Amino acid sequence: MKNKLTKGVVFALFGLMISIVLVNVAKPKTQTEIQVAPATTEQLQMEWSEVTATGVGSEEKDRIVEFVDTFERAIAQRDSDKALSFFSAPETDEEQKELDFMLWRDVDPAGKQEGSRLFRTAGYNFSQAAHYVRGVAAQEANRRVLVDEMRILHTNGEGAVGYFAQVAHLVVELRETSHGYKITQYYHENAPQNSLRKYEGFIAE
Repeated sequence: MKNKLTKGVVFALFGLMISIVLVNVAKPKTQTEIQVAPATTEQLQMEWSEVTATGVGSEEKDRIVEFVDTFERAIAQRDSDKALSFFSAPETDEEQKELDFMLWRDVDPAGKQEGSRLFRTAGYNFSQAAHYVRGVAAQEANRRVLVDEMRILHTNGEGAVGYFAQVAHLVVELRETSHGYKITQYYHENAPQNSLRKYEGFIAE
């Protein structure tokens, strides 16, 4: 793709994607029960552009983009097991507790609970309609990737059952291992510096 998608095309595709997501993830409801909150132009602006690269060669950039694209597809498929398989092992007790919480191990240490909290429970329940990798940069031994995700979030408003859409700006930090790249941190660009950041990007906002 050589030219930026026009806003009209972006919104037309986005409208189609919302229809598909609603059909697949929402249980049947009456017209009066479904309310889609309006979104601003800024919230939905997600034009295509070339991936920028800083401190990495074109070959490495392409490998990283392919890796992150595969990770993002797992999120789009709401496949929690696959999405979590891209991460390096927890390195602190706090990261282990965060992972245990997502996998229900905080209430079921034996691991008999099927699935995870990802994409299913409040705080983690969202659908991804599209994504774009924006930039790849060297960060000492790691690589820092900027990616935008078009997210469909479930409203919790009083008396309203519906969805709203917005673009989430995320950071994926990678480390290359003998088994390929692993994600060391995945978080929103606006996440506080002192927050737990390894899995923070899965928070629905």
